[in-house]
Amino acid sequence: MTEPTSDTAPNAYDLAGPYALGALTEQERAAFDAHLEVSRASVDQVMALLPVAHRLAYTVPSRTLPPDLRDRTLQAATGTAPKPVPKSTAATRPPKIPAVRPATGAAPSGGRRWPLVLALLVAVLAAVGLGGFAQQQASYARSLQENLDEANRRATMAELDTATARREAAEAAQRAAVLASPDAQEIVLGNQATAPDASARVFWSATEGVVFTASGMPPLAPGRSYHLWLVPDATPVSGGELPLDQIGRIAALVTLPEEVTEPVPMAVTVEPSGGVETPTGTVYLLGRPPA
Repeated sequence: MTEPTSDTAPNAYDLAGPYALGALTEQERAAFDAHLEVSRASVDQVMALLPVAHRLAYTVPSRTLPPDLRDRTLQAATGTAPKPVPKSTAATRPPKIPAVRPATGAAPSGGRRWPLVLALLVAVLAAVGLGGFAQQQASYARSLQENLDEANRRATMAELDTATARREAAEAAQRAAVLASPDAQEIVLGNQATAPDASARVFWSATEGVVFTASGMPPLAPGRSYHLWLVPDATPVSGGELPLDQIGRIAALVTLPEEVTEPVPMAVTVEPSGGVETPTGTVYLLGRPPA
């Protein structure tokens, strides 16, 4: 079989039916398995056909065979009732099948009934075989779906990781542009008693933006975060939350509110995560632009 390589390859859909029924050769099945790894459309086709293959096992209702089925089948086929097997020898000798004898008179009715009996036996055997096959296919379908779910999960995580990496790269590039800007002003924020080892600087560029950097910041309790406040007059204005890394550093772009257009005094407090409208926590850093 020529291995299909895409959804438009010849016989890609034609093989989905035999695949769902387990009718492919070992070589064909291996090739189609490889095709399923790169074709979502073929996977959808197989998944749609598997329930049909499963229901084939139940097209013939399950029945308990009557104990005299053998005798009636032999009589229908031969036209002669089989001789009873003595109980004393039934466990040691197999039953003796009588020779076929032509019936007298009209054409034997058993000859006409034999195809029906044979069809019934074939159907019963097919139901038993398809039952096991259906279970095998259902198990394979579950495994296939689990593999697809895992692949989708990994693809989603990869997309999120890529988006995060791009965002961090863009922020790093913007911070570098602020630091390299000719009009950047440096504002030093002094540490308070609550943060004896902390140091912080703000780089303010009218053309490129504002960057806040700090190190030596104390760790925070869960549900708390550092918050920057800009004080253009007597009323502090929020400059947003400041993300703290695991070793006490902060490097963040600051989004200025509309009313702040030039360097102003600044403070850093600890507030509930999610932000507040006015400062409520202890001041950790405080500074003002140089005169």
